[in-house]
Amino acid sequence: MSVKEIDKKMTGTAGLEKKINKGAERLVFDILQSTQYSNPVQSTIRELATNALDAQREKEIAIEILEGTSRSDDYYITRSGDQYDDSNFDPSYYDLDFLDRDNNEVTLIYEHSASDMAAGFCDTMYIVDHGVGIGERRLEGVLELGYSTKRNTAENYGAFGLGAKVALSTGVDFYTVETIHNGKRFKMNCYNYKTDFVIPPFNMESGEMNPTVKLSNGDEVHYERTSLKNGTTVSFKVKKYNRKAYRNAIEEQLMYMPQIKFFVRMPDELDSSRYDDVEKYFQPEILHDSDNLIISDSYVFDKPHILLVKEHGASTGVNYGFIDFRELEMEDMRGPVAFKCPARQAYRDEDGREVVIQEGVDVTPSREKVIWNESTKAFISGVLQRASEEASQIIESSLKEETDLIKWLLACRDVYTKMDRGSALSRLSGIIDKESIKPKFHLDKDIKRESTSEMFRYLDVQVGVWDRDENKVIRRRIDNWSQLSESNVFIMGGENHSQLKDRYLVELTGGGSVVFVKDRDPEFAVSATDLPEMVKKKREAFEKKKAKSKKVLEYMKASALSRSYDSITVPEEWAEEKKKIADAAEKGIRYSRLSPAERRALEDKIAVATWRFNPQKDNFSGSNEPFMRDKVEIKAKDLMEIEHLTYYGTAEDDEKMIAAACILFPYAIPYSTAYSTSKARYIYSGQHYLGRNDACFFIDAPPVRAFDDRGELLEWANRDLNGDKIKKELPTPQLLRISKSNLKHVEDNPNMVHIDGFFRQRLPDGSYTMDKHAIAYFTSIEVEGIEGYRWLTCLKEINPELWKKFEKVWKCYMDRNNNVHRDLLRKKEVVAHISKLLEFHKFCNDNEGNTDAIAFKSRELFILDVKGAVAYNQEILDDFKELMDFAEPLHPLMKDLEPLGSIDPLQPNRHKWPISTQKIEQIKVYFDSHDRLNWVY
Repeated sequence: MSVKEIDKKMTGTAGLEKKINKGAERLVFDILQSTQYSNPVQSTIRELATNALDAQREKEIAIEILEGTSRSDDYYITRSGDQYDDSNFDPSYYDLDFLDRDNNEVTLIYEHSASDMAAGFCDTMYIVDHGVGIGERRLEGVLELGYSTKRNTAENYGAFGLGAKVALSTGVDFYTVETIHNGKRFKMNCYNYKTDFVIPPFNMESGEMNPTVKLSNGDEVHYERTSLKNGTTVSFKVKKYNRKAYRNAIEEQLMYMPQIKFFVRMPDELDSSRYDDVEKYFQPEILHDSDNLIISDSYVFDKPHILLVKEHGASTGVNYGFIDFRELEMEDMRGPVAFKCPARQAYRDEDGREVVIQEGVDVTPSREKVIWNESTKAFISGVLQRASEEASQIIESSLKEETDLIKWLLACRDVYTKMDRGSALSRLSGIIDKESIKPKFHLDKDIKRESTSEMFRYLDVQVGVWDRDENKVIRRRIDNWSQLSESNVFIMGGENHSQLKDRYLVELTGGGSVVFVKDRDPEFAVSATDLPEMVKKKREAFEKKKAKSKKVLEYMKASALSRSYDSITVPEEWAEEKKKIADAAEKGIRYSRLSPAERRALEDKIAVATWRFNPQKDNFSGSNEPFMRDKVEIKAKDLMEIEHLTYYGTAEDDEKMIAAACILFPYAIPYSTAYSTSKARYIYSGQHYLGRNDACFFIDAPPVRAFDDRGELLEWANRDLNGDKIKKELPTPQLLRISKSNLKHVEDNPNMVHIDGFFRQRLPDGSYTMDKHAIAYFTSIEVEGIEGYRWLTCLKEINPELWKKFEKVWKCYMDRNNNVHRDLLRKKEVVAHISKLLEFHKFCNDNEGNTDAIAFKSRELFILDVKGAVAYNQEILDDFKELMDFAEPLHPLMKDLEPLGSIDPLQPNRHKWPISTQKIEQIKVYFDSHDRLNWVY
């Protein structure tokens, strides 16, 4: 992919040579390193990951050449010129003793910040390879714009010499490169316009001075000696809100690169100094791989897309997104198919003639997208044509070779229906002309693809589905091939249908449809007006189709996908459970008339409750409590196996539970997230109240109000198929009220914690703390005075460091910006309980190091000796105090600054922002007059 013609041959007279203006060098640096990328996150992942793969591949090639199993001209062409010299193979650069033969993987690691309250660039991204390392001339070259070692080989992705600097496009001040080359370890921080080597002169471990190498400008930089194998790690900081963007960039672009491993590094819940790496498997399973295309089981890309590969037929490459059929002036194709497109590789010989090594597509220097020029269009059109022909051949071959009739019928269905069933055939079918294929069953040419009515004309083939209204399995004749599946075909023998067995089979096959196949012996019938010759022809046709049906039945019996209806035995336990419901129905007892206790007994459920916002609060007809109980019925088994942190309490703990709800309210997910539609509602006093944005405190089972009289979930309450994801990502603990008689169901579950644990927890060092949401909540109350200081938003233009602190404090305040906290103050007993911990935190902070005073205060508040307390986010409190000290002399005038008023300063684009440059200059003068321009705290 990397053989590139970097410069154009000059024609005509020499003329005046073009140069980059000296005063514009930084501008050019910015353009090439940052602003040329319209998608910085995606580009950063793509460029750095492919650079790491290039380093691995270079290592493999170097080993082959140095050991004599290959020659350099097997992989490299030789070209002279400053732009190509560094790309020629140089055997002196490699040392076989330091090349890692055992590890050819590239590792991507996304490290989460250890602090939940951290803001700005607090996460870290790592790209690790075990390639050739960076040393000698490359040590300076990789930091130069346009430097590349890849222009004379087709084995690498890069060529332009720009990708290594791409991390700067994400807005970070610098990225870090740590590399080992032939026993030398270097580390450097790379900024927009400079590079700092950070290995110190003195080695603390060995007690000796670190050796140095001299750069071309005469500077000497230090390195550490090491016995580790060669390799490079590039790291840079990431903003938390980009976590999903980085993961998507990896999963979408690198999905066809099995040699890349991706890990998420999370801080240990008990010890934030320790981290755990969790591997994220993002590469799909490959269903088909050929010279022209790849079919996988992925649904990330549901239409044909470009896979940029290094050479024709390669199995790995970069996913470049959907094919633009409008550019090709073609009709859209469907199906998640990756079309392999190598990059065009060409160079000019000494006579200036173009030598094309490989036809392909052209990409921009930023490698963000394909250039839709004529050569690209022509090449992709050819790939599509070849792929379509290949797909047709694969489908025809697959259908011809299949000897299992049901599998053959399913394969035909996958090819001819529009539904993507995840198989290679169904996905290939989207890019072929189906009319060109006339499939016939391999073992019997009389059996061909046709409608179900024709295929089963003289057989009794029925589809059974469960009908909730009729409370039984309804059977009707099969009428389309979509009703057939790999697990739902049952051959009927001498046994007649049993409703109990039919229902069991419906559940056994996943709750969908069941296909019952039974022989029948139709009678030949003719019209009284038919002539003898016509009767003879009709009888011949009848006998032929009847014989075909018999053969179809025998082939279906012999299929590995069919089962005998008569041999199925219904489990007694399952039958007993269904019998309970059937008995109730037979006695004429409608579900809607059962008492709640009878319903729970029927379904083996117990009654518990969670909390929901009270829409009638403070009404003369309603309760004064901000939250009311929301009844939930859940199976005891499910209650015992709850996996999410849940605080529980009994009736005696209602005040604490409501206080916890007040605290969690601004952080919890809304009902519209927990349920599939936005129509989530409250039912109170016979009226409906919309509550789609109110907090949801329990999702392991829907509330009773979500069910109708028949015990079915209401339409608005149907939790979507994403329920498991919601459960895993639930941002707050659950709240559950439970009776004392049912405590036995939760006592052994480590995820169930008594509500007292929400307000007071003991840390390993003996200190007290509380739930992290309570910490955030009470911190936000301490800093709510920030609301009157919106004018501090001007710090964004004047003091960026102080602005970051303001941004962090304001976000803490806004996360809890609601009026529910006033209801918390009514819980005097709970507030008194909490206030001790809040008071102790402040006392310990003010008396840091005074163990005697802290011990005395501990006994005063808690009777016991408590080491300390963590009840606030102290970093935010310190930032808030600094901001107030900074703003004190400025506030009388600045509080009236326009255009801020009552707006949210973290959303300035919705208002009159930015403040004019002239006004900023005036503000600076005012700040300077109060010694606030160059603020040092």
